[in-house]
Amino acid sequence: MPNSQGVFRYHLGSGGLIAACLGPRGHNEGTSALPGADRIGATTGMRASLIMPPVLPRLLDLDGTAAYLGVSPWTVRDLEAAGILSRVRIPLPNGELRKLLFDRQELDHLVRLWKDGA
Repeated sequence: MPNSQGVFRYHLGSGGLIAACLGPRGHNEGTSALPGADRIGATTGMRASLIMPPVLPRLLDLDGTAAYLGVSPWTVRDLEAAGILSRVRIPLPNGELRKLLFDRQELDHLVRLWKDGA
């Protein structure tokens, strides 16, 4: 059964490897041919299916971090200002990306520390 975010289903068709996005209720939300699919065995005529979960981003923005932790974006800003949360700074040629980004693994580690009472 698909999860709440939907799943991708891949199969070999006559035109190559096809990716179909299935929404939360299992309905097809679109298909697209993948580049290089003809080199993966599409000419064999076999039909293969794989169900792959969506890729979760490593870095979360302010709203994503707030939702992940179950707090408001203002709380995330306060935690960052207090030095409890460390933002990821992405360098650019003229400075750095101004967007607040947080590492999901660091958030998981922080939650474990809070849970253990440390």
